Amino acid sequence: MANLKSLGNRGYAMILDSIMALVFVLIVFSAVYGFYFTRQGNAPMTAFRSLGYLSEDSLDVLNKNGVLDVIGEQWSMADGNTSSIYFINATNISREYLDQLLPQTVGYRLTIDEDVVAENNRTPEGLAPVKTHATRLLVGYGSGLPVRGNVARSYITHIKSKEEVAYSYFGGLVGQGNITQNLYIPTDAETIIKAYVEADAGAPFQLIVNGNTTGCCAVGAVGNMSANVKEYVASPASFFRAGNNTLLIQFTSGTSVQQYIGGGHVKVTFNTSSPNQGEDTGYLKEQITGIEGLINLYSSFYVPGTIQAMHAHIEYISNYSSYMYVGDTLIYQSEAGNYTNQTLDLTDAQLSALLNYNQLSQKTVPFSIGTNNVTRYAETELSAGPKAILYPTSYIEFNYTPQNTTLYGEIEFTLETPRFNDTANCSYNFEVPQHFALHQAHFTSYTSQYWTDYATANAHTAYTLRDSHFGSNYSILGDPYLVYVQPTYIDVNANNTLRLETGTDPTTPTGCSADNRLIYTILLPTIVPYGDVFPQSAGCQWNIEFQDDSTITTTIPSTYNGTAQCNYTTTSTAINTGDAQSDAVLRLLRILDIDSDGKINVLLEPNAIQFELSRAGGVQSLWGPIKYRLTVWE
Repeated sequence: MANLKSLGNRGYAMILDSIMALVFVLIVFSAVYGFYFTRQGNAPMTAFRSLGYLSEDSLDVLNKNGVLDVIGEQWSMADGNTSSIYFINATNISREYLDQLLPQTVGYRLTIDEDVVAENNRTPEGLAPVKTHATRLLVGYGSGLPVRGNVARSYITHIKSKEEVAYSYFGGLVGQGNITQNLYIPTDAETIIKAYVEADAGAPFQLIVNGNTTGCCAVGAVGNMSANVKEYVASPASFFRAGNNTLLIQFTSGTSVQQYIGGGHVKVTFNTSSPNQGEDTGYLKEQITGIEGLINLYSSFYVPGTIQAMHAHIEYISNYSSYMYVGDTLIYQSEAGNYTNQTLDLTDAQLSALLNYNQLSQKTVPFSIGTNNVTRYAETELSAGPKAILYPTSYIEFNYTPQNTTLYGEIEFTLETPRFNDTANCSYNFEVPQHFALHQAHFTSYTSQYWTDYATANAHTAYTLRDSHFGSNYSILGDPYLVYVQPTYIDVNANNTLRLETGTDPTTPTGCSADNRLIYTILLPTIVPYGDVFPQSAGCQWNIEFQDDSTITTTIPSTYNGTAQCNYTTTSTAINTGDAQSDAVLRLLRILDIDSDGKINVLLEPNAIQFELSRAGGVQSLWGPIKYRLTVWE
């Protein structure tokens, strides 16, 4: 028993206490075992069954009294070295118990994952007529792996900065004439980084932002369902600002028939220290694009919850008879009038009598505002006289019960897929990484003279006109440039197949645009759970690289005064192995590296990363399971 000294007092106390506790069990075993053989003699089947009971009960007693845990811990610490003091301890403890539990006429062998820990050939195995075994699986052990140690989880208290984007979207058709639209940038935006314009334009135009001409944009040849404007605005910080921005698409040539935008958007990228946009308040104001020329708007709206109330406010001037459809429901129609300002206010009482709010909730809903007897793409010049005007102060507002009310503890990012670039199959495959949570998603769809009429994500229909629930006459329907997809339709950590198609009626498909894409918002957790068990929990000297190519070198935690070096950069992700806190930081940084390029997408200050540790008494690991096998013979 001299080799048991390395166990310390805890080992001796455990052994002595367990031996005392097992005295009664041993007496019962001996009596039962003797009874079996006295009554049954040496009949082979009876002997085999009795020996099986003995092996099962022996392992059960060792397990319930914690002896298997002690043996497993010593075996793990030996790391395969049968000459180490730990392996010798495992052998001695095993023999101490099994020699007393099993009758003198029974030989045995105890193995752990094929390692022979203890063996007694007091009855030669080769001469034994009866032989059997019992097994047990235990978690918490692995050869050479820590049995008890430290675990840590890390979390972010705040962020220094991240890149976010703001969009202003045009409808499936906005025309014909100069176009005014708003783009809102959150007031906490710190620096305007870049601005990008993409559109299907029918004629050359210049982009004017807040009254200032930007020098954008060059318009390419008009194609079939394609974006012919793809341009960055030079010196965007000179034009865009936090808060509301007024965008004017001012056509510089072309006939009124050609002066339109057939889908597109303006995207502004900026820095912010806010992790997300905050909770959903249950209120949405859908601004309607201003048009000076011929009112011809084919667009859509989406309400991310159950609509409770709705109000439409339209300001316009027109000599022509005008209309407004929501879905296939005509909610307003005017007679030709004189050229004076007109204001239309449709109350919730009026709209709820015309529309089924449940059928409009959490769905892409087409709406159109236009001029009677004018086709979607006006094919004739306007008659002489003043132009019509649809003012950008027009809007539709909604009160609704939101699906998600808070984003607390999560960092929000808006991402885009590449262009689908598949006009043959109108499909695209993409994967959402495992640690992402999808918050919002929508297609962009260029349709030219057609209508977006079918969109799916995997086996789920995100949008369809082909079931005729809005009727079969597409000409009165709005046309969405944005088609929303329920986040639950897209699988995380799996390949997703997206489809987006157009048509002119429910039975006439007309293909798709190569420039379609998916724009989606992800949520990243700001905390990682407890990880594996490590022998220490000290920290490290970290070198971290960020998406803007800046780096920091700092100790995490700030109290660390050692020399271990850890890196999360494009060239190295080495950490202080065996350290729980370094492991927790690495797992957190991997989540914050959205595209896994070795650069963190969130700028952090060193004190922003905090820890929760578990040290008291050490933590049992979750390695394994390991397999104990007790073979017995007589």
